[in-house]
Amino acid sequence: AVNCGTIIGQTATHPTNNYGLPSLRTALCGAVNDFAAKYPGSTLTFNDMSLQWGGLFDINATWAPPHSGHRWGDNEDLEHDFLDPRRWPTLRTILRNNNLSIYDEGNHWHLTVLD
Repeated sequence: AVNCGTIIGQTATHPTNNYGLPSLRTALCGAVNDFAAKYPGSTLTFNDMSLQWGGLFDINATWAPPHSGHRWGDNEDLEHDFLDPRRWPTLRTILRNNNLSIYDEGNHWHLTVLD
């Protein structure tokens, strides 16, 4: 079975905040499955992909930035705080091997699929 991770962060303002391009979904599912193969029983938790219709991601329900990159369905946030930090280096390698770039934003990693 294909595991594509756990989605969090839906709000009343944006109950469908995890729209993604097929290339992003393929990369994320690959990373989740590779991580689970390395660490059986593990999954990855994602937040704030894109709004279903695109446009400014209204994270604070104010229609103002941040999250300006979350407009086209090619970005996703990975909540790494749910994971043992000793697994982060392996996870970084897995993400890169699945065509994802990583930008560390402190409490999460911002992922972008590379075309």
